[in-house]
Amino acid sequence: MRLLLIGGGGVGQSAAMIIKRAGKDADWLEKMVLSDYDLGRAEQVAKLVDDPRFVPEKINARDAENIKALVKKHDITYIMNAVEPEFNENIFDTALELGVGYIDCAMTLSK
Repeated sequence: MRLLLIGGGGVGQSAAMIIKRAGKDADWLEKMVLSDYDLGRAEQVAKLVDDPRFVPEKINARDAENIKALVKKHDITYIMNAVEPEFNENIFDTALELGVGYIDCAMTLSK
């Protein structure tokens, strides 16, 4: 699995730590791209996880083309959404368009 995590805040950091621990003795995780609008934050999480499979990247969750570029750059198979709900529909629609799996750590707010 090659996973793009969008959001390096508390939820994203927790997810990365759990996945690191769960994947410690398994090869199911090939790569996890830790992305955030603040590259420094993504780099902090990558340093904390301390595993070469976890790669930091800058992302703009509002920009479908930016998401697509990272998916293509890293040959992503799943996107995990760990940002606030206002970005959910854009991220979900982009994953659907690209034909990659989608995991959501939150929910979409009603309109």
